[in-house]
Amino acid sequence: MRFDALMHVAGGQHGCISRAQALKTMTRRQFERLITSGTVRRCLPSVYLVAGFPPTWEQRAIAATLWIPNSALSHRSAARAWGLSLVASERMAVTGHPNGPKARIEVLLHRSSQLTPFVQMHNGIPTTSPARTLVDLSSCVSPGKLGAALDQACNLKLVTLDEVRHCLDQMTTVGRRRISTLRKRLDERSVTDQDLDSFLERKTLKRIRAAGLPEPVAQRRVIANETNYRLDLAYPEARLAIEPDGPHHLLHSIATYDRKRDADPPYPVGSSFTSTKG
Repeated sequence: MRFDALMHVAGGQHGCISRAQALKTMTRRQFERLITSGTVRRCLPSVYLVAGFPPTWEQRAIAATLWIPNSALSHRSAARAWGLSLVASERMAVTGHPNGPKARIEVLLHRSSQLTPFVQMHNGIPTTSPARTLVDLSSCVSPGKLGAALDQACNLKLVTLDEVRHCLDQMTTVGRRRISTLRKRLDERSVTDQDLDSFLERKTLKRIRAAGLPEPVAQRRVIANETNYRLDLAYPEARLAIEPDGPHHLLHSIATYDRKRDADPPYPVGSSFTSTKG
């Protein structure tokens, strides 16, 4: 029996092993003995857990994708995998091909004939790409949360607005609920939005737009005292910088850095800037 080979596979899958994977390392009778002894236990049809591995969310995710061949974590589960915490869900959701197994209570099953081009391996788990995840979310979250997820994905540098638009253009959208909602959220945003790094910067940009002011640029690079700095928002022509500061800027180390930074005379492309803190 090649139990070490089985453990090697299971170790890379948070303790999960499919029956097909196990039978590549041992005979059917040997595998049945492991089940009888409790060394492995069934968690989903043809998917088993090896004793000794702690239960984790990732373990459940891998088990779900092993159960449904050629499937991927999707919708709110993919959002969790990518770190989109505003729309993440504990319940496991996967997308498989139209002729796959029937759904079970443990797993929310979606079907799609347009899955393969939009799947990536993320932390060892087949997962819909960030752009495809946002398209899928348009069918199961409110417009407000969809916009928040789009903003968070841009903040985390997972995706650009153009990549989401390209994904929408590639996919057949007939029958997809509220797909126009995502297009509207995309139309409301510009390159400035996708370059922002924080919620506070986004809130500041919204206030600038609400006031009817021109669109600033985000993450403007400047050189000050031979040091590279990056401005949150800026009007280069007016030589004006806007720096929204959150509560963490009250920390001594960061406040000290901010004072040095503000004191340095900046020279972006030969022009000095006036900095506005807020």
